[in-house]
Amino acid sequence: MEVSNRDLAFEFFAGVIVALVFTQLIIPAFMQFMIQRELVTQIEEGKLPFPFHMFGPHSLKTTIARLAPDAVPYLTDEVISTVHTTVQTKYNLQIKAAVEGISSDEEMVAYLKDSGLLEELGLDETPTLQRLRSMNYSKYYFEPLANSTQYYPNTPPVGVRLPAEYEPIGAVLVSWPVYYEPGAIWDVHTSLVGNITSDAEAWILVPNKYWQKGIHLYLSEKGVDLSNVTFFHIPSNGVWTRDYGPTTVIGANNSSAFIWNPYIIDGVPYSKSDVEVGTTLGLYLDVPVYRLPIVIEGGNIISDGKGTIMVMDSVLTNNADIDQSHLESIMEDYYGAKRLIILPEAPGELCGHIDLIVKFVDEDTLLVAQAPVDHKWHDSLESIADQLENITAANGKNYEVIRVLISSTTDETAEWSYINSLTLNSKVLVPIYGTPEDEQALELYRQAMPEYEIIGINDSIYPIGAIHCQTKEIPLAATNNY
Repeated sequence: MEVSNRDLAFEFFAGVIVALVFTQLIIPAFMQFMIQRELVTQIEEGKLPFPFHMFGPHSLKTTIARLAPDAVPYLTDEVISTVHTTVQTKYNLQIKAAVEGISSDEEMVAYLKDSGLLEELGLDETPTLQRLRSMNYSKYYFEPLANSTQYYPNTPPVGVRLPAEYEPIGAVLVSWPVYYEPGAIWDVHTSLVGNITSDAEAWILVPNKYWQKGIHLYLSEKGVDLSNVTFFHIPSNGVWTRDYGPTTVIGANNSSAFIWNPYIIDGVPYSKSDVEVGTTLGLYLDVPVYRLPIVIEGGNIISDGKGTIMVMDSVLTNNADIDQSHLESIMEDYYGAKRLIILPEAPGELCGHIDLIVKFVDEDTLLVAQAPVDHKWHDSLESIADQLENITAANGKNYEVIRVLISSTTDETAEWSYINSLTLNSKVLVPIYGTPEDEQALELYRQAMPEYEIIGINDSIYPIGAIHCQTKEIPLAATNNY
């Protein structure tokens, strides 16, 4: 049977129409359904730890786009609306506490009850309320030393240096995750504070005295020694104190100053309280605050204390109005940098922070992350290690580079790095993730830093960022003034 040209043309155009319908309607609809289902599941299972009270539909879409850029074409208004409704339902208790506030002991007890924390602690409402009412919160509260902040928006400090993390530390700043879902997240921060207090003071940021008393009670019931704990009533939203907390520089006669780095993450509003932490802490401690004229997070700055500072080149990406020469001048003026080493950002790395990739053990020894051959970071990390091995340290020796394999994970968005640790006087707090690589990483730390006690803290509740990101050290030279 002959097939006419008209029939062939009809079959061709019919096939094209079917293909268009399939690719333009069916596939996008299916992808939207799958992405929506995955996001809803992640939220309902508590796998996305964020301060969700600050998320509207726009900032929710912005954040999802950062975590999963391939999903952007399918984030329709309907998908975002469904995800936002899920967030509002799942985190209703935390959102209500943030929006309405906790302004009495009774409200604090109600929150502890409704969140399941009283049940976790094995406490009843009435005796808990009595304990909160009788608690002398002022004993553990740092009274502000000034009525206003010495703020310098355009002038750098004079003759300062940025101490190394391995120098003596007097206090560690931690923002309590008051607006995150309790449970595993509160456990992480309890372990963090408990390990800090044996070697330094833990300075905990909370919204007010009622949150202070509730968290004091929680830590006490968990067996944490509170003699080295001090609370500051400074609102914050996220737990990433490293990034938004002030960086302490030391000047003549051990005077100190804060460098306040503007904290602007893609314009999402959940950082609007975080961005003020540096200036407010300056008021509490009566320390001058100098505003850094660039956008950079604290996690993208490491120092050897001798004038060498390292950053990732994401700082240049985030500040299109400056070049490398300008950046070098800024780092010299504000941090006392004599030499700035700029390393290339790993492909697909979400933060662009050096504290996931490189760590100073001492003046001439570095821990550098390593990835499996098939990992997207492999070539970049190998290049960084090669580059650092051929650089001379401040003491004239070539850097010794010790490689630490990153943790395996089935979560494609997770960035679990053992480099993101905190050196704290006689110990090192190392993130672990419940994976086979944990023990190997801890053993590498023991070999590289034999004079330190190596302590692993499970930080797997957070897909990105760990102990170093959640803390900010204050040098002993600065805390000796208080």
